[in-house]
Amino acid sequence: MQEMKSCLKEFVETVAQCMSKTVNLETRVLEAEAKVSALEKENSSIPGLKLHIASLEQQVNNHQSYFLRNEVEIIGLNEHRNENLLHITNIIAQRVGFELKPEDIDWVTRVGSLRSSGIEQRPRPVVLRFTRQVVRDDFLRHTKTRRNTTTTDIELEGPSRILYFNEHLSKLNRQLFREARLLSKEKGFKYCWIKNGKIKIRQDDGKPVRTISSSNDLCLLSRINSNAPDIV
Repeated sequence: MQEMKSCLKEFVETVAQCMSKTVNLETRVLEAEAKVSALEKENSSIPGLKLHIASLEQQVNNHQSYFLRNEVEIIGLNEHRNENLLHITNIIAQRVGFELKPEDIDWVTRVGSLRSSGIEQRPRPVVLRFTRQVVRDDFLRHTKTRRNTTTTDIELEGPSRILYFNEHLSKLNRQLFREARLLSKEKGFKYCWIKNGKIKIRQDDGKPVRTISSSNDLCLLSRINSNAPDIV
Protein backbone atom coordinates (compact mmCIF):
# COMPACT_ATOMS: atom_id res chain seq x y z
CA MET A 1 0.00 0.00 0.00
CA GLN A 2 2.79 2.33 0.94
CA GLU A 3 4.56 1.49 -2.31
CA MET A 4 1.40 2.34 -4.28
CA LYS A 5 1.12 5.70 -2.56
CA SER A 6 4.76 6.42 -3.36
CA CYS A 7 4.24 5.55 -7.04
CA LEU A 8 1.10 7.69 -7.15
CA LYS A 9 2.98 10.60 -5.62
CA GLU A 10 5.75 10.27 -8.21
CA PHE A 11 3.14 10.12 -10.96
CA VAL A 12 1.43 13.26 -9.70
CA GLU A 13 4.76 15.06 -9.48
CA THR A 14 5.66 13.95 -13.00
CA VAL A 15 2.30 15.15 -14.33
CA ALA A 16 2.77 18.45 -12.51
CA GLN A 17 6.20 18.88 -14.08
CA CYS A 18 4.78 18.09 -17.51
CA MET A 19 1.98 20.58 -16.99
CA SER A 20 4.49 23.20 -15.89
CA LYS A 21 6.62 22.57 -18.97
CA THR A 22 3.52 22.66 -21.18
CA VAL A 23 2.43 25.99 -19.70
CA ASN A 24 5.95 27.31 -20.19
CA LEU A 25 5.99 26.17 -23.81
CA GLU A 26 2.56 27.70 -24.41
CA THR A 27 3.80 30.98 -22.95
CA ARG A 28 6.84 30.94 -25.22
CA VAL A 29 4.64 30.14 -28.23
CA LEU A 30 2.36 33.07 -27.39
CA GLU A 31 5.38 35.36 -27.01
CA ALA A 32 6.74 34.16 -30.36
CA GLU A 33 3.37 34.70 -32.02
CA ALA A 34 3.22 38.20 -30.55
CA LYS A 35 6.68 38.97 -31.94
CA VAL A 36 5.72 37.60 -35.36
CA SER A 37 2.56 39.69 -35.32
CA ALA A 38 4.56 42.80 -34.38
CA LEU A 39 7.06 42.12 -37.17
CA GLU A 40 4.26 41.60 -39.68
CA LYS A 41 2.73 44.88 -38.57
CA GLU A 42 6.08 46.64 -38.94
CA ASN A 43 6.65 45.09 -42.36
CA SER A 44 3.21 46.17 -43.51
CA SER A 45 4.05 49.76 -42.57
CA ILE A 46 7.40 49.80 -44.40
CA PRO A 47 5.95 50.63 -47.86
CA GLY A 48 4.05 53.55 -46.34
CA LEU A 49 7.18 54.78 -44.56
CA LYS A 50 9.17 54.55 -47.79
CA LEU A 51 6.55 56.61 -49.60
CA HIS A 52 6.62 59.18 -46.80
CA ILE A 53 10.43 59.40 -46.94
CA ALA A 54 10.33 59.73 -50.74
CA SER A 55 7.78 62.53 -50.39
CA LEU A 56 9.98 64.37 -47.88
CA GLU A 57 13.04 63.96 -50.11
CA GLN A 58 11.08 65.39 -53.04
CA GLN A 59 10.00 68.37 -50.93
CA VAL A 60 13.62 69.03 -49.94
CA ASN A 61 14.68 68.77 -53.58
CA ASN A 62 11.94 71.20 -54.65
CA HIS A 63 13.08 73.73 -52.03
CA GLN A 64 16.71 73.38 -53.15
CA SER A 65 15.73 73.80 -56.80
CA TYR A 66 13.73 76.92 -55.93
CA PHE A 67 16.75 78.39 -54.13
CA LEU A 68 18.99 77.68 -57.15
CA ARG A 69 16.57 79.13 -59.70
CA ASN A 70 18.68 82.30 -60.26
CA GLU A 71 22.00 80.48 -60.69
CA VAL A 72 24.11 79.39 -63.66
CA GLU A 73 26.91 76.84 -63.52
CA ILE A 74 29.88 77.48 -65.83
CA ILE A 75 32.07 74.48 -66.66
CA GLY A 76 35.53 74.67 -68.25
CA LEU A 77 36.66 78.11 -67.06
CA ASN A 78 40.44 77.95 -66.48
CA GLU A 79 41.31 78.58 -62.84
CA HIS A 80 44.03 81.00 -61.71
CA ARG A 81 45.21 82.49 -58.45
CA ASN A 82 43.74 85.89 -57.61
CA GLU A 83 41.34 85.62 -60.55
CA ASN A 84 38.61 88.23 -60.92
CA LEU A 85 35.52 86.17 -61.69
CA LEU A 86 33.29 89.22 -61.88
CA HIS A 87 35.50 90.72 -64.60
CA ILE A 88 35.62 87.38 -66.45
CA THR A 89 31.84 87.14 -66.25
CA ASN A 90 31.50 90.54 -67.90
CA ILE A 91 33.84 89.46 -70.72
CA ILE A 92 31.75 86.31 -71.26
CA ALA A 93 28.57 88.41 -71.38
CA GLN A 94 30.10 90.67 -74.03
CA ARG A 95 31.24 87.66 -76.03
CA VAL A 96 27.74 86.13 -76.17
CA GLY A 97 26.10 89.49 -76.84
CA PHE A 98 24.37 89.84 -73.48
CA GLU A 99 23.98 93.23 -71.81
CA LEU A 100 25.03 92.58 -68.21
CA LYS A 101 24.41 95.32 -65.67
CA PRO A 102 26.16 95.52 -62.27
CA GLU A 103 22.83 95.19 -60.48
CA ASP A 104 22.08 91.94 -62.34
CA ILE A 105 24.73 89.94 -60.43
CA ASP A 106 24.28 88.82 -56.84
CA TRP A 107 27.60 86.95 -56.58
CA VAL A 108 29.97 84.67 -58.49
CA THR A 109 32.32 82.04 -57.03
CA ARG A 110 34.11 78.75 -57.57
CA VAL A 111 32.50 75.70 -55.98
CA GLY A 112 34.00 72.43 -54.79
CA SER A 113 37.25 71.57 -53.05
CA LEU A 114 40.44 73.19 -54.30
CA ARG A 115 42.24 70.97 -56.80
CA SER A 116 45.97 70.59 -57.32
CA SER A 117 47.56 72.94 -59.84
CA GLY A 118 48.54 71.81 -63.32
CA ILE A 119 47.49 72.33 -66.91
CA GLU A 120 45.87 68.90 -67.16
CA GLN A 121 43.83 69.37 -63.99
CA ARG A 122 40.17 70.21 -64.60
CA PRO A 123 39.14 73.60 -63.18
CA ARG A 124 36.42 73.80 -60.58
CA PRO A 125 32.96 74.90 -61.75
CA VAL A 126 31.92 78.52 -61.37
CA VAL A 127 28.48 79.41 -60.03
CA LEU A 128 27.03 82.75 -61.08
CA ARG A 129 23.97 83.95 -59.18
CA PHE A 130 21.76 86.60 -60.76
CA THR A 131 19.40 88.83 -58.83
CA ARG A 132 16.42 87.71 -60.92
CA GLN A 133 15.51 84.49 -62.69
CA VAL A 134 14.38 86.32 -65.83
CA VAL A 135 17.90 87.74 -66.22
CA ARG A 136 19.45 84.32 -65.71
CA ASP A 137 17.17 82.79 -68.34
CA ASP A 138 18.01 85.56 -70.80
CA PHE A 139 21.73 85.03 -70.18
CA LEU A 140 21.38 81.29 -70.83
CA ARG A 141 19.52 81.98 -74.08
CA HIS A 142 22.41 84.12 -75.28
CA THR A 143 25.00 81.46 -74.38
CA LYS A 144 23.08 78.92 -76.46
CA THR A 145 23.62 81.09 -79.55
CA ARG A 146 27.38 80.76 -78.97
CA ARG A 147 27.58 77.10 -78.00
CA ASN A 148 31.25 76.72 -78.94
CA THR A 149 32.58 79.64 -76.90
CA THR A 150 36.03 78.76 -75.56
CA THR A 151 38.45 80.17 -73.01
CA THR A 152 40.53 81.37 -75.97
CA ASP A 153 37.59 83.45 -77.19
CA ILE A 154 37.55 85.37 -73.90
CA GLU A 155 41.38 85.60 -73.88
CA LEU A 156 41.77 83.56 -70.71
CA GLU A 157 45.23 82.11 -70.05
CA GLY A 158 45.66 78.35 -70.06
CA PRO A 159 44.53 75.52 -72.32
CA SER A 160 41.69 76.20 -74.71
CA ARG A 161 38.48 74.70 -73.30
CA ILE A 162 34.88 74.83 -74.47
CA LEU A 163 32.69 76.63 -71.94
CA TYR A 164 29.42 75.02 -70.88
CA PHE A 165 26.60 77.06 -69.33
CA ASN A 166 23.83 75.24 -67.47
CA GLU A 167 21.19 75.80 -64.86
CA HIS A 168 22.66 75.10 -61.42
CA LEU A 169 21.02 71.86 -60.27
CA SER A 170 20.37 70.34 -56.86
CA LYS A 171 22.36 67.22 -55.99
CA LEU A 172 19.37 64.96 -56.65
CA ASN A 173 18.50 66.59 -59.97
CA ARG A 174 22.13 66.42 -61.07
CA GLN A 175 22.12 62.67 -60.46
CA LEU A 176 18.73 62.21 -62.14
CA PHE A 177 19.85 64.26 -65.15
CA ARG A 178 22.99 62.15 -65.55
CA GLU A 179 20.97 58.92 -65.43
CA ALA A 180 18.24 60.34 -67.67
CA ARG A 181 20.78 61.25 -70.36
CA LEU A 182 22.25 57.74 -70.26
CA LEU A 183 18.80 56.15 -70.50
CA SER A 184 17.69 58.53 -73.24
CA LYS A 185 20.75 57.60 -75.27
CA GLU A 186 20.11 53.91 -74.63
CA LYS A 187 16.46 54.23 -75.71
CA GLY A 188 17.30 56.34 -78.73
CA PHE A 189 15.51 59.47 -77.48
CA LYS A 190 16.43 62.61 -79.39
CA TYR A 191 16.15 65.20 -76.61
CA CYS A 192 17.07 65.38 -72.91
CA TRP A 193 17.39 68.81 -71.32
CA ILE A 194 16.80 70.99 -68.25
CA LYS A 195 14.20 73.73 -68.00
CA ASN A 196 13.61 75.67 -64.79
CA GLY A 197 15.25 72.95 -62.73
CA LYS A 198 13.09 70.23 -64.31
CA ILE A 199 14.48 67.33 -66.35
CA LYS A 200 12.70 66.97 -69.69
CA ILE A 201 12.92 64.25 -72.33
CA ARG A 202 11.35 63.90 -75.76
CA GLN A 203 11.48 60.86 -77.98
CA ASP A 204 11.51 62.83 -81.23
CA ASP A 205 10.18 65.98 -82.90
CA GLY A 206 6.41 66.17 -82.49
CA LYS A 207 6.39 63.72 -79.59
CA PRO A 208 5.10 64.72 -76.15
CA VAL A 209 7.53 65.99 -73.50
CA ARG A 210 8.02 63.86 -70.41
CA THR A 211 9.26 65.20 -67.03
CA ILE A 212 11.68 63.18 -64.88
CA SER A 213 11.18 64.04 -61.21
CA SER A 214 12.27 60.88 -59.38
CA SER A 215 13.96 57.50 -59.66
CA ASN A 216 10.50 56.01 -60.23
CA ASP A 217 10.23 58.07 -63.42
CA LEU A 218 13.59 56.66 -64.50
CA CYS A 219 12.32 53.12 -63.86
CA LEU A 220 9.30 53.83 -66.07
CA LEU A 221 11.61 55.27 -68.71
CA SER A 222 13.75 52.12 -68.64
CA ARG A 223 10.66 50.03 -69.51
CA ILE A 224 9.67 52.19 -72.47
CA ASN A 225 9.90 50.63 -75.90
CA SER A 226 11.83 53.10 -78.04
CA ASN A 227 9.85 51.90 -81.07
CA ALA A 228 6.51 52.73 -79.45
CA PRO A 229 4.46 55.26 -81.45
CA ASP A 230 3.88 57.63 -78.54
CA ILE A 231 5.27 58.42 -75.09
CA VAL A 232 2.56 59.67 -72.76
